[in-house]
Amino acid sequence: MARMNGEVLVGPALEALPQASSWALVAVDKQGRVILWSPSASRMFGWIESEVIGRPLPIVPENERAVFLDWVQRTFDGDMFTTLYARRLRKNGTWIDLSVWTAPLRNSQGEAIGVLAALDDATGRKQAEEAVWESEERYRAMAEAIPQPVWRCNAQGEIVEWNRRWYEYTGQTPEEARGNGWMKALHPDDVGRVMQKVQDDIAGGELHQTEYRLRRAADGSYRWHLARALPIKDKDGRIMCWFGIAADIDYQKRAQEMLEERVRERTAELTKANEALRQSEAKYRTLVEEIPAITYIAALDKNNTTLYISPQVELLLGLTLADYRANPHTIWNQHLHPDDRERVMAELQRTHTTGEPFDCEYRMLNHTGEIVWFRDKAAVVRDEAGCPLFLQGVMLDITEQKELEQAILDIGSREQARIGQDLHDSLCQRLMGIAFMWKTIANKVAERLLPEAGEIAEIGRLIAITVDEAHGLAQGLCPVELENNQLGSALKKLGSSVEQMFGVSCSVRCPRPVRLADKNAALHLYRIAQEAVSNAIHHGKAKHVWIAFTLKENKYTLCVRDNGVGFPGEQLCKKGAGIDSMRHRAQMIGGLLTIESGFGGGTKVACVYTRGKTKARR
Repeated sequence: MARMNGEVLVGPALEALPQASSWALVAVDKQGRVILWSPSASRMFGWIESEVIGRPLPIVPENERAVFLDWVQRTFDGDMFTTLYARRLRKNGTWIDLSVWTAPLRNSQGEAIGVLAALDDATGRKQAEEAVWESEERYRAMAEAIPQPVWRCNAQGEIVEWNRRWYEYTGQTPEEARGNGWMKALHPDDVGRVMQKVQDDIAGGELHQTEYRLRRAADGSYRWHLARALPIKDKDGRIMCWFGIAADIDYQKRAQEMLEERVRERTAELTKANEALRQSEAKYRTLVEEIPAITYIAALDKNNTTLYISPQVELLLGLTLADYRANPHTIWNQHLHPDDRERVMAELQRTHTTGEPFDCEYRMLNHTGEIVWFRDKAAVVRDEAGCPLFLQGVMLDITEQKELEQAILDIGSREQARIGQDLHDSLCQRLMGIAFMWKTIANKVAERLLPEAGEIAEIGRLIAITVDEAHGLAQGLCPVELENNQLGSALKKLGSSVEQMFGVSCSVRCPRPVRLADKNAALHLYRIAQEAVSNAIHHGKAKHVWIAFTLKENKYTLCVRDNGVGFPGEQLCKKGAGIDSMRHRAQMIGGLLTIESGFGGGTKVACVYTRGKTKARR
């Protein structure tokens, strides 16, 4: 038997335990004074036995001593605590996370004489738990940043969870979508095929990929989606779960159908364009099969330092992960298209300042200098206290989509040019012939002094007006000055045409002849001016329009002002006033379009285009 402070303990076992146990064993009396201190406790905390016996337990900080003594009293009363977590102090002033087991310490008569605690270092376990939590948070942040529906299912293929985009798109609740309930959002004709495909691919255990139509809750329409999932396996190769994404490809399908229909109706030139579009579609499908998305984590600093970049960056930009690790501070900025840099950096600064999501389309240059278009969506990830940690986002390759959009614009431009040429070669020539015939008749009437001479003269005046208007329409549809690389002259003729056709005063200021190296950029700027003037006359009811085109510090600025009624803010966001067309054209040349308007204050449309070696994307 052993005695401790005059009390009898169960001796042999207890005396051997402090020497043999890998846990730190500590016992205190009812006042919290140490009555047992094992060698493992000395190794764990730094105090030796002689420094602590008979004194208050030193590992408990002063601000927690009252809570500690209450815990001692409860243990004396018979409570036992297992697998508690606590943070305690070492002699060197550092802290240690502990797993704690406690029980009353009794003498041979069964009377409680102290509290025995077994303490184990839980630092590794706590760090592992925090790492798991951080990994889960990163996964959720990445899933929510992706603008398409993203899901996770178990090894049997039953849905565990979707990201928020799925619930917003389909209108389903998490309970409705769980298991196989998500298939109720598919087109009825696709359910059987998709279910069989899922079963086959689950059995195969490799890649799952299929196309189906998904019902959009907002309007009840069905849109085509491409679904693709990969299994997540443990170290032994067993499937733990599946992770997948559904990308909306309805736009591409419908765009292809529309372009093919137009190709059937047009000339051999458009047939060639259709072939290019089919090749573009084939390239797009190849990219979709490889999930062309770059996920990244960036620091919220002035350099947007890259903290993490996914391996897809090598496929899409030809840049290796080693390139990013070697130069994380500037590599993204270096490959950002110089014409887009100012605009994109301004959007990033807005996200850093306000914490609002980042959503921007821009161009990057790959390792060979070729242009790649991206749709970049990112969100600021915050800690539990709401403090911003980093920016996490996804970059989707939209190069093929941009080429399709440009192809449609090119078709429209060629049609306008053809119609303008037809007006000039056919209608205008016939009108000139009619005018010549009128002149002959008018001369005969004048010679005979017929009373119809006044009416004949009025007919001649109307014919002359019609000829001028037809010439103006032909010039607007097919401006010859653009072919000669004279945008300033084309704008001046646009102003003259507006005055003749609509009776609206139009002033054009172009201080010096302007020649753009890129004719496609000149055409985009001319169409922006046309659209802005048209809006000023038809929507703004303007009586005067001012057009200015200037060059300053390597930047071209096209500005169209009017004194009309202006647009309210919500009307500027609506389609139908050509605003989307102007914004798209500005984006295609790397320009920055701004629209300022208010009731009674007129409207100002400005497009800033940086002069450089790069040409507008075709």
